[in-house]
Amino acid sequence: MPLTAALEAAIGYRTAARLRIAIAHWSEAWALPDLPEAVVVDLNRRLRTRVGRYCPDGQRIEVGPRFLSLRSRKAEVLAHELAHAAAHRLHPRARKPHGAEWKSLVRATGFEPIVRLRGPATPTTVTGSGEAARYRHRCPVCQMTRWARRPVTAWRCRTCAAAGLPGVLIINRVSGRQ
Repeated sequence: MPLTAALEAAIGYRTAARLRIAIAHWSEAWALPDLPEAVVVDLNRRLRTRVGRYCPDGQRIEVGPRFLSLRSRKAEVLAHELAHAAAHRLHPRARKPHGAEWKSLVRATGFEPIVRLRGPATPTTVTGSGEAARYRHRCPVCQMTRWARRPVTAWRCRTCAAAGLPGVLIINRVSGRQ
């Protein structure tokens, strides 16, 4: 799988080499030895909310700045996105992006099939202000926390709402570099 020059420069030669080897192993495990040549992995600096995405029409995977900031989960993210490409080729009529076919392909790579990476939110720069401004939405009952660029009053805590509580979140602005 050709990693673009921009991506290779951003992640470094050693990391790129390790990822290429892993991708070759996954392709063999999925019985799709031509997959690395068919799909291109590219850097898209405009991806802000996603770590990566698979674009089936162009047969490419795009990774964003959040992918670059990952220290130890780059292979897991690529396995996730490449499994979409493999599922698209092996099961073209399957409609669920994270269905059973996709899950079995991810498990074959040695990773658990998860849809979202869990971890600390990375502050983003608000245009024009020059400083990171984020809003923390916290449930006062179970302490569940969500982050956003703006206050979202429509959000509710799913766990507390399911238990019959109102699930209203407390919104605090957190600004500056942390």
